[in-house]
Amino acid sequence: MALSHFDTLWDASHASPTGALSLSIPSTDKDSCLITLTGQNRIPLIKTIYFFDPDTAWLSINDINPDDVTGNGNGKADWSEHITLDIDLQNAGGTSAEGTYLLLSSGSPYLDIITDSLWVGDVEALTEKNLSAVFDIRILDSVPDLEIVSLDLTLNYGTNTLQQRFDLSLHSPVPVILSSYADDTFTGNNNGMAEAGEVVELTFRVANSGSSAASGILFVTSLSEYLVINQQSVPSGIIYPGETVELKVEAIIGQDTPEATSILFSARLDCDPYVAERELGLFSGRSTEDFEASNFTTFPWKNSSTWPWFITESESYQNTFAARSGLSPGDHNKKSVLSIRINLPEDDT
Repeated sequence: MALSHFDTLWDASHASPTGALSLSIPSTDKDSCLITLTGQNRIPLIKTIYFFDPDTAWLSINDINPDDVTGNGNGKADWSEHITLDIDLQNAGGTSAEGTYLLLSSGSPYLDIITDSLWVGDVEALTEKNLSAVFDIRILDSVPDLEIVSLDLTLNYGTNTLQQRFDLSLHSPVPVILSSYADDTFTGNNNGMAEAGEVVELTFRVANSGSSAASGILFVTSLSEYLVINQQSVPSGIIYPGETVELKVEAIIGQDTPEATSILFSARLDCDPYVAERELGLFSGRSTEDFEASNFTTFPWKNSSTWPWFITESESYQNTFAARSGLSPGDHNKKSVLSIRINLPEDDT
């Protein structure tokens, strides 16, 4: 939607998913303007709006902003938080608007409006009235991240009623368990492998892909007879939006664990009421390659082509690291070779 005056654009905005939007009219001398409503592949609707100086009360809602001064003060409507509203009213008419009051409502299941009415009283002619930290709205504990909710604010004065819809974006955390690996740097022989009888630190990379901070507890459970978890839970601390942290728990690889054994365990990151769960695993011993040592020296790899392979943390299938070809999707008729030298003590049958 756009507001314009001849060849001058005053303001324009996309409507929210619920259809609400707000446009500003400049404080200049004016007699009329054009309002244009359109969409992609749609025929525009164009109407003319005429301005005049009313000789009676003429109230409008100029601005509505959420205020979380009673919450964490970050300016967002976060989960499990109480927020208020800052509202600007204007009486552009020639007489006082008497008996003014406001009503607030919403059909969203994620909001609890605790205080839904406000007595304003009289608003004098040609004045503005700023209402700070009014109403009381509680965001429920469990809400989808970036959920758009609509509220209706109804302005009543005299026999007049004006309803204005506005939107809030709700914010919540989204915990994610990205990957895990066995770290024997300080507890084992520091060769980057989980070997029989060794104490390792199971290191979990967890993140918050949501837009609100959270904290919780990581619970780890062994799903294998060859793994004993010494420390089955660890606090996560505060994980801020977009942040990735590493959490460690101590575990023991069984003394009788065979080489190349798949050892499974489950992880649960509980940031009540937001939870992430994932089943992960590792292989024991030297007879497998997982590239967790971040090099090609665990086995006798040959990596000397023009476009050599490299170790990366991006899109690993298991654990943290993966080996990827040095070629890009646009490279044609080229080779990136990673090979291994194998000693076969017996003839092939």
